[in-house]
Amino acid sequence: MRYFLRVAVALSWGIWFGGLLSMKAEGLRPVFDQIAPHQFMMSQRFELVFGMLALIMTFGLRLLDRRPAVTWFFGVLALAAIVAIVKSAVLTPRMVQLIVPGMEPSAEFKRLHGLSMLAGCIEAVLLLIAGAALPAVFNPSGDRRISESAAR
Repeated sequence: MRYFLRVAVALSWGIWFGGLLSMKAEGLRPVFDQIAPHQFMMSQRFELVFGMLALIMTFGLRLLDRRPAVTWFFGVLALAAIVAIVKSAVLTPRMVQLIVPGMEPSAEFKRLHGLSMLAGCIEAVLLLIAGAALPAVFNPSGDRRISESAAR
């Protein structure tokens, strides 16, 4: 079960982190005006779904493995999830409402987009930090120490 959860945690973390880094807007203004609202909303859903999966799998792993590395990893993921929720619930809906096809972005849109980009950077840094902890989370020697102390 631990092995399954470790693989699930690594995959969900990797997809969340990779998806966050791959979201970029390129192209022509008319195409962007039509696609941007959908892209923003879909990328937010993507982050929330894989963030939720990473948190649930890490919580399950935490129930089986009480090492501090797992707890720390869960805490950093939870912080990244809070940032993703704020982006999805506060910034993105207001930003999407301000997109007017054919018009230049308003000052308010630019401000909200800047805040969204800042939140995305913070989320990416948190996920990178969490990723650096994955070797400690998956360290099999921690399993042996736990089983040895339980046998005593």
